[in-house]
Amino acid sequence: MTNKELQHIAPILSRIKERDNPSGYTVPDQYFNTVETEFFKKTSVTFPKESGHSLPEGYLDTVEDVILSKLNPAVSDIPKDYFEHLETRVFKRLALEEKEVKTISLQKYWLAGLVTVAASILLFVGIYKPVKSKPIDTASLESYIIDGNVDVDIYELAEAINENEINTLESQDNLQEDNLENYLLEAVPEEYLYN
Repeated sequence: MTNKELQHIAPILSRIKERDNPSGYTVPDQYFNTVETEFFKKTSVTFPKESGHSLPEGYLDTVEDVILSKLNPAVSDIPKDYFEHLETRVFKRLALEEKEVKTISLQKYWLAGLVTVAASILLFVGIYKPVKSKPIDTASLESYIIDGNVDVDIYELAEAINENEINTLESQDNLQEDNLENYLLEAVPEEYLYN
């Protein structure tokens, strides 16, 4: 590795000079390029070509039967080809055992349903009696509000009334600024005007 390459890869390391290395230890040329291959040459593991074990001929063909017979003697009594034909036998039995599903005819109960609906309608009409209300006159509404029965905030009032309604009120009552100012000074306490 050249000094330029080292300077590009590790600039701080490239500035270290030999006098800064008091141990005097140096790395041989091309050491890091070959260290991996040298390591694997010295540590390679070789396996024997033969395992040293042998199985009797046909052992793997019969081992399952031998193990099953030792674990549970009843398991060895299963006939040959049992599992190959099991599915077809099960489906044949299911086909024979299908039963007719009983259905309930709703024709018998339509009259009872009709009577129930009619009774519900009559009950609703009997209980629900619309209340006829007479219109409230303006004078009683004003006196109700003036008596302090309604707690109205000016912000709530501003939200409830839109600009068109305010313009309509102004045109109907011919409000003038002087009249409005005099009314506010007389009717509204000063603490509400300044807050």
